[in-house]
Amino acid sequence: MLPFGGVQSPVWQNLNAVCKKAIPAQSGIAVTHPPADLEVYADPLLEKVFYNLYDNAMRHGEHVTEIAIGYTPAPDGNEVTIPVENNGAGVSPDMKGRIFRRGVGKNTGLGLFLTLEILTLTNITVDETGKPGRGAGFEIRVPREGCRFTAQT
Repeated sequence: MLPFGGVQSPVWQNLNAVCKKAIPAQSGIAVTHPPADLEVYADPLLEKVFYNLYDNAMRHGEHVTEIAIGYTPAPDGNEVTIPVENNGAGVSPDMKGRIFRRGVGKNTGLGLFLTLEILTLTNITVDETGKPGRGAGFEIRVPREGCRFTAQT
């Protein structure tokens, strides 16, 4: 068992509620949250994933004023992509291939490493897709069996 995740069984979690809980309302950043009709089957630490992405935007984005989180089902229905994008400085080219490695980064070097580990527990993947100078972007891909749609409340 991993010391930081995988201790509890995965559960169905409403993506909108997880994102709202993870990102402080008083942050001063305009946040676009995903619609409330998607649930993701993931480790209970899913909130930590979105907090880490928010925290990295605040620490390293230099001038982040917006974060957008949404989702897009694949045309073939095999997965749902959850983009998390900000309008900050972006990830430098020399860091792009390394940011999910343990010990890499300017703070503890654990945030994005833990993000990847938490998601991997339920076969969810994540890649950095942003453009340096135009913002960081992350694509979280959830396999079909790990997502379900519910009626919006």
